[in-house]
Amino acid sequence: MSIDLTEPTTPPSSRLGKRKALHSDLFTKKLFVQRDLPPEHKDAKTHYEVQCLNCSKPKFWYRKIGDSSTSNLWRHVEIYHPEKDLRPKKKAKNAVADNQSTLDEFMNQKEIPSRFTQTDFRKFLTGWIIADDQPFTTTENIHFRNMVKVLNSDALVPKADTIKKDVMESFEEERKKRKILFQNIPGRISFALDAWTSINGYGFLAITVHWITKDWKLCDSLLDFIKLSGPHSGENLRNAFVESCNDFGILEKIFAITSDNASNNDTFMRYLEDVCQNKSINFNAVDNHCCCIAHIMNLAVQDILKQIKAGEAESEDTILNNMDITVTTGDIIPKALDATASSDKELRIFELSDDKWDRIERIVSVLMIFVQATNVVSFAKYPMLSSAIPVYNYLIDELEEYCDNCDSSDDIVTAVKAGSTNQPKILSEYWAKFYFPQDEINDKIYKDLMVEPTNDELNEALNKLSNNKASGPTGISNEMLKHTSPEFKEIIRKLIILIFNNQEIPLEWKYANVYPIPKPKPWVVN
Repeated sequence: MSIDLTEPTTPPSSRLGKRKALHSDLFTKKLFVQRDLPPEHKDAKTHYEVQCLNCSKPKFWYRKIGDSSTSNLWRHVEIYHPEKDLRPKKKAKNAVADNQSTLDEFMNQKEIPSRFTQTDFRKFLTGWIIADDQPFTTTENIHFRNMVKVLNSDALVPKADTIKKDVMESFEEERKKRKILFQNIPGRISFALDAWTSINGYGFLAITVHWITKDWKLCDSLLDFIKLSGPHSGENLRNAFVESCNDFGILEKIFAITSDNASNNDTFMRYLEDVCQNKSINFNAVDNHCCCIAHIMNLAVQDILKQIKAGEAESEDTILNNMDITVTTGDIIPKALDATASSDKELRIFELSDDKWDRIERIVSVLMIFVQATNVVSFAKYPMLSSAIPVYNYLIDELEEYCDNCDSSDDIVTAVKAGSTNQPKILSEYWAKFYFPQDEINDKIYKDLMVEPTNDELNEALNKLSNNKASGPTGISNEMLKHTSPEFKEIIRKLIILIFNNQEIPLEWKYANVYPIPKPKPWVVN
């Protein structure tokens, strides 16, 4: 499967959002109409226009790609066309959805008490401190205190310690509600985690949870934000993660974990598998681990740039280090930059020749392939396997096409290929160990292989596979194949027999150099 991302097509998530908007009562009831802007009027911030059909004087809203919000449109209807407002009455004040944060609801509430009380004042003051990331000491600023006194002389402005106490009490109250919510989730829970070190040297671990409600709604929430002690080792990550899950009472609900494609996370998964096995929880370090697609693409780009930058002059190296700015803007303006450099004697050393600018443009053309893929993934709130596989296929196809259309001796092509013949090695190392397509089909390989395998033969072939590999274009890891159930292996065996009964192995499998029974090593026929 391949996907064409070279044209500025509407990303999957924005298409879904647009469909949702167009099916909204705002559009089906002929309150508004949405149109594409002419190409000459489109830019990064404006792509569509929405017009009110009930205003005597035309009223327009301009939207960018992916923007399907309707709150401003409903507000317009509520104020200027209330007779057209057909929305159902709001839910009761205390009705809370399964995936709704009551703390968020409190902080975003619109109702203002009719009279002043110190309790309400402290509640709203605490909400403002939280929502606006204000330091606790804000309330001790003399100008702030005077402003409050002007508004209400009866108001008692709490000190920083009191505000901290109120914030922590709100947090603990919300934490208790979340604990009940997570424990009552009907199915299993998936996790995503990321660890990093702040600029002041503190280590943190963020954990999010993802689940499906009884109504098949996909929900997510922050589970914990932990200050780590010591290195980001697999053991330390395991300890912090397990402690948090035990605190919420949800370790037995664990399903899958998504993390960066780093070795310490592999170690973390093995440690976590040991903990789960000791508690009789069904969890496998390989089967239940998903690597972040965005991080895999980032690693691929780093490897490409690392090879390109080897032996670069200092000025070129500086430009490559800032290439993300160039790619983000999408504009290379050599004349303007060269004019700036030539206008100052101290900057002339940074002036680049036409050959160097051409080289930079070629590098950017490679990086733009990853930008397009990243945009597709980023547009979706929940990037699923259904979108990840086409994105990987797009990257492979585009990088191969770039290499085919350029001089094979070019060092940028060499960096992209990274030592492989037809397929970029970079992505294959970080994804599912893609197969290497064959230039020609050699049927000698298959001549004596059209024999139905027994269960023992299949198991023997699987057990000989290396754990750090994946078999064929499916991208299923060998270690995962080894741990599949006997019933699943029997399905594989019957599929092989069905193929053999047709007396022909699919042509695509031959090109891909993959045989129904995964082999321990590539076939070599002289």
